[in-house]
Amino acid sequence: MRNYLNLHVSQRAHVLAFAVLSCTDANGHSRPPGITRKLQRAAIAIPTNLAKGCGHDSRRVFARYIATAAASAMRLEYLLLLARDLGVLSELQYGPLATESIAVRRMCRTLRHRVLREQPLGG
Repeated sequence: MRNYLNLHVSQRAHVLAFAVLSCTDANGHSRPPGITRKLQRAAIAIPTNLAKGCGHDSRRVFARYIATAAASAMRLEYLLLLARDLGVLSELQYGPLATESIAVRRMCRTLRHRVLREQPLGG
């Protein structure tokens, strides 16, 4: 098992989730209904899947959770764009969040490739 707190991507995903939660809680409105909740769920899913994957001994299972985290980052990217276009997020809020979401997604992809290339223990 791995410690998710030692993964740089997990740390950045946590900061991203916190930033999304802070922005969406501060706005206090949601058009269309549920957009802020979807933003929050997508943001939280990234570090949650990384942590969950670290709880497994199998490299393949860990890689699957990393892929799910990357997919959640992609979903977050779209939801951020939609929220900006709907006026839920300002351009000033959107820019840094979108940039960080893209960076976290790329880090997830890189980590997944590294995990799949690891040599099994004893071999």
